[in-house]
Amino acid sequence: MTNKILYSFLTIFLLCQSVWASNLGQLIRRSRQMVGDSSYYQALPRLSDQRIIDYLNEGQDFVSSRWVLVQRATFSLTSGVTEYFMPDDFQAPRRVQYGDRIIPESTLAGMDKEGVAWGITGGTPNNYFIRTTTRTTMGFQPWPTSVSTKSITMDYYVQAKQMVSLSDLPFNGLLKFSVLDSTLAKYVAYRFFLTIGNLQVAQIYSQEILADVERFRAIIETLPNYRPGISPSEKR
Repeated sequence: MTNKILYSFLTIFLLCQSVWASNLGQLIRRSRQMVGDSSYYQALPRLSDQRIIDYLNEGQDFVSSRWVLVQRATFSLTSGVTEYFMPDDFQAPRRVQYGDRIIPESTLAGMDKEGVAWGITGGTPNNYFIRTTTRTTMGFQPWPTSVSTKSITMDYYVQAKQMVSLSDLPFNGLLKFSVLDSTLAKYVAYRFFLTIGNLQVAQIYSQEILADVERFRAIIETLPNYRPGISPSEKR
């Protein structure tokens, strides 16, 4: 009976851990535990809170660079407006849906080579393009008219924002990734052991981090599509 009670408690605890993300303050403490950094254990050099925060944010940048953080945004087209500002955490589009139709990406250089004034034509958008200037925009060609102002549903790759306040959440607070926030503590351990020259332990953490990256990818790949019946030829 006691074992059943303990098992039930552990199950509930793990479920709660998977729903609630650790904030920056909790990640700092978890990182210290992972490297054995405490006032009771003096065999290793101590890490300052700021150094741990720097490593945690560096770990976020690494995860973001692997193209595994994905968010969804929806916005409405406006008649006569070609380009629209992207979210602050936007890296690149993953899938763009106009109404109930997936539309492909074109490049500005590719459209320019066609030798036509593509920017003066209005109608039903057939493709989109990305312009990276001071702030990234997404444009549509042809630009929408009053009869083609449908909504755009976009999956995009996220750039994780820097954590500063102790209450900040990793991965921009996206709860679907909270089950893997320990990846950042592992990254701190990897950088720490690499710095002190313990390459063997650093390599172990490196392998753990790369395995977690694939777990991030699995979270995205198992999400439902906008249209479950979409044909394989339409998928990007």
